[in-house]
Amino acid sequence: MTVKELKEKCREQGLKVSGTKKQLVERLTNPDSMDITTNPGSNKVTVGFKLKDPKRSKINPLLPKGFAKFVYYSCDKWYYEVDKKMWTDIIKS
Repeated sequence: MTVKELKEKCREQGLKVSGTKKQLVERLTNPDSMDITTNPGSNKVTVGFKLKDPKRSKINPLLPKGFAKFVYYSCDKWYYEVDKKMWTDIIKS
């Protein structure tokens, strides 16, 4: 994958997009809580999913419990605001 493609994958997963290609690959394969981008002044992260993204289904149980909420739809992606700790657990599993 190119750096541009890796950065897009990081954005989709709510991860930081800065760094070298090696750092981006490491962030995607073994995310750390420090790699997640948060909303300023909040313990939430905004994450975008495409229709067939397998991680999108992991958000569904979080919605009724208040750990995630749908924010908006744009460019064939659904964006959710997710509790940072819960999202960290999801991407590590």
